[in-house]
Amino acid sequence: TKCSVPGKYQSTAGKGECANCEENTFSNITASTSCYRCEVGKRAINTGMTMCQSCSAGKYGYENVQTGEIDCQECETGRYQPEKGMTSCLNCIPGKYQNLLGASACELCPSGFFRGAQDSPTHCTACRRGEFQAHRGRSQCQVCSPGRFQARSGAQDCDDCSADTFSADSNRSWPC
Repeated sequence: TKCSVPGKYQSTAGKGECANCEENTFSNITASTSCYRCEVGKRAINTGMTMCQSCSAGKYGYENVQTGEIDCQECETGRYQPEKGMTSCLNCIPGKYQNLLGASACELCPSGFFRGAQDSPTHCTACRRGEFQAHRGRSQCQVCSPGRFQARSGAQDCDDCSADTFSADSNRSWPC
């Protein structure tokens, strides 16, 4: 008899018992003599599967070159994957970061912070004294203009010099 259920196969059609397709293989037809291997980015976590399932968002599919095993792996910190069934993760762009494993998106740096192209993609850096950043998701800070200063790091704005003082310096980190 032929295998009458998908997810099973007979090595010789019509002879012997039907066997379940192994992990990471599937058969979506009846009377199959073999199972098909899942493509990278998809997997079948149980035996007897009729289809492979895509790796979820925040993960990527890979094949272990030594064992031939196919699996889904979480994206590393600083990387993300918004789509299912992909074979790699994407880098967070400047102004964004990700400090968690398995992320489907990167986070915007908060105001007062930045992340440049050469900086670690796992965190944002506070703007230095004399600098500020009013907006989220930026790749650099702005310097305080003449007549203004900022004595704190991580500031969202600069302070005005007091009425009876002035400084022509930009990037000033102490009161005028």
